[in-house]
Amino acid sequence: MIITSLQNPKIKNLVKLRTRKQRDKQQLYIIEGYRALLRAMDHGHSPDELYICPELFIGSNETALIERIEESGTDILELSPEAFKKVAYRERPEGLMAVAKQFHPELDDFTDAQKQLIITGEAIEKPGNLGTM
Repeated sequence: MIITSLQNPKIKNLVKLRTRKQRDKQQLYIIEGYRALLRAMDHGHSPDELYICPELFIGSNETALIERIEESGTDILELSPEAFKKVAYRERPEGLMAVAKQFHPELDDFTDAQKQLIITGEAIEKPGNLGTM
């Protein structure tokens, strides 16, 4: 079944999730695009729901990624191009968008064995300040 109605509750909720307030309230975040979804999967973050619009796919690798995501138990819903464009962040959507649970790692989750440099920033107002760090 393809979701075509812009009044569908799933579509309405995706539009709500554009705001940080709603993302924090629902403890969810949106992953949009092939690369972002691939990176999320590679790092063990399987989405709860995957929204696809095959008419908007721009490459040939989407099918393999969709199958991989489906194997993780994710619900897959197909949207019409109009519905997908309504919920997409990008001007040129790629036809892949997912909703996943927010995760909040603690400092203890990073071990010394990983030997990573970790920088934290709070309430950074200007992007240049982060670049300086």
